[in-house]
Amino acid sequence: MHNNLHHFHIPVMGTGFTIDTPLKVAPLGISSVVSLVDDQLIEKMYKKYTTANGMPYREIRKNKRYARPLRITRYLNLLKTLVDTQFEQIREQKFSPENVITRYFELLPCDSKLYQEYTAMQQEEESSNLAVRQNRLRKKMLAGSIDVNIMTKVDRPQYKNGEINTSELSDALAALKGFAESDLESAVVFSAGVNTKLFQALTEYDDFFTEANALPRKRIILKVSDFRSALTQGKMLAKKGIWVSEFRIESGLNCGGHAFPTKGELMAITLEEFRVRREELIDTLFTLYAKATTDRAGWMPEAPLPVRFSAQGGVGTHEEHEFLRHYFKLDSIGWGSPFLLVPEATVVDEETRAELLKAKATDIYLSNSSPLGVPFYTLLTSKSEQERKRRIAEKKPGSPCFNKYLASNTEFEGEPLCVASKAYQQQKITSLESSDLLVEEIEQQKASLLEKACICFELGASPRMKGNSEVSESALYPAICPGPNIVYFEGCYSLKEMVDHIYGKTSTVRLDTLRPHVLLNELKLYIEYSQRFAQTANASQQSYWNAYRENLVLGLKRYEEFSKEMNGDDNDKSQKFLGQCATLHDQLVRIQQSVWAEEAVKSE
Repeated sequence: MHNNLHHFHIPVMGTGFTIDTPLKVAPLGISSVVSLVDDQLIEKMYKKYTTANGMPYREIRKNKRYARPLRITRYLNLLKTLVDTQFEQIREQKFSPENVITRYFELLPCDSKLYQEYTAMQQEEESSNLAVRQNRLRKKMLAGSIDVNIMTKVDRPQYKNGEINTSELSDALAALKGFAESDLESAVVFSAGVNTKLFQALTEYDDFFTEANALPRKRIILKVSDFRSALTQGKMLAKKGIWVSEFRIESGLNCGGHAFPTKGELMAITLEEFRVRREELIDTLFTLYAKATTDRAGWMPEAPLPVRFSAQGGVGTHEEHEFLRHYFKLDSIGWGSPFLLVPEATVVDEETRAELLKAKATDIYLSNSSPLGVPFYTLLTSKSEQERKRRIAEKKPGSPCFNKYLASNTEFEGEPLCVASKAYQQQKITSLESSDLLVEEIEQQKASLLEKACICFELGASPRMKGNSEVSESALYPAICPGPNIVYFEGCYSLKEMVDHIYGKTSTVRLDTLRPHVLLNELKLYIEYSQRFAQTANASQQSYWNAYRENLVLGLKRYEEFSKEMNGDDNDKSQKFLGQCATLHDQLVRIQQSVWAEEAVKSE
């Protein structure tokens, strides 16, 4: 059962920044998401926490059969055991200011019925009634959900002696097996699109199916950026008798890590489509799900199972949180990058966190550094980026490839290589320089190649900094992939300070006064992205650019209508919002006029 006490969650961040976040927040009732990409890091974290808790540790070596799923299952079971133990200890505490049980309730949102019961308990004077109220509160406490994330595109097959090892599962399937065979009763978040093999593999595990209208022990969350994707993926799963428990809508650009830009379709416009068409979505999926369940299990579901809708991407204030939640009827809002500034919640080494605090808007760059070929947010001042540039300057380009999770290029003989690796880049550069291509073309390809960076091992460098690493700490070069929203936060904060900020309680969280509204910042990012696209667009891509621009214009018009909903009778806020809309519209027009002028010159 999902914990509905809070209406925010901490999304997955990188491969390591939320690797142990459940241990820090789940006992306090807050849900978070762990990445299952890096099983080598997961093994290190398992060793760390078994040792710290006086438990025996025995290594699962990576050459052991099914090492990856075994490592994942074991770590997830450990998280559950430790969280359950902490949670029960908290629940048994006395209600006094110094105890964590008081903190648990103080973190709840003011509109929570449980929080209101807690405040009523504090006013109780009769001792016998007080004990009854306190026991009633204890029974209603819930731990946060320990959810996991599988990036569907990271699905490398295993190799042995240069050949695919068919006795081992591919990375995504192994991660699914690790979660499916764990003791967790939580959700797996599928991100980055469709993986048909992964979807089919779900049918091998009973925990994803319902029995006699009961909720499944393990739930599916689809992270999507548009309604079409949600409907398509939901139908694929429903036909297999798998129910999607949550659709998590993420901004295509105002997010951290990999960005999946839409064709100018803004998050709020997408959220509105979900709000208007959610019953249609649920009914469509239920028809397919009911038939598949009847065929598979021989019983007819009575009604659709619960479906949650959530959103994430660039939210930074209580007012934005509440507008999105209420207007679009959302169950939860994801707060990601701001929690990189909360040491109690995430794992970020001190040097990298200091760089985050100094970062300006130009330091968070939507780069081409991902070996997956997907736009990726990079902190230009990170140690990883500094090291990448140093190696290029010394004519030793490419990263050491410790994990090989993105080793998929088969251009050269032997096992596939990651395009960010030293082995690939040096071979590729030699190949280019001996080719018949024009010098200008060679340099362009080399420049594009050298942008690629390690985003699996180095994204997990921060948690590796505390020892137990497979390389020396001096050779660790932490990378980080924050969303652009983080540059507007002006300090590090405690967990309570950040949660109070989210819920509009007394806030000590400082934001840059120039920070745009979340909707306008996303629009600004899309306009800037369109400018980059327009500069390289050819004639065949012009129809795409026209549709992209039309969607932005429609989004702008709708945003002007949102102004009243967001600002109510506050005319000053409304006028400021509308003025920013007008400025962005003018910027969009100028870009389009520039494209027309360039096209006219080309046609002559």
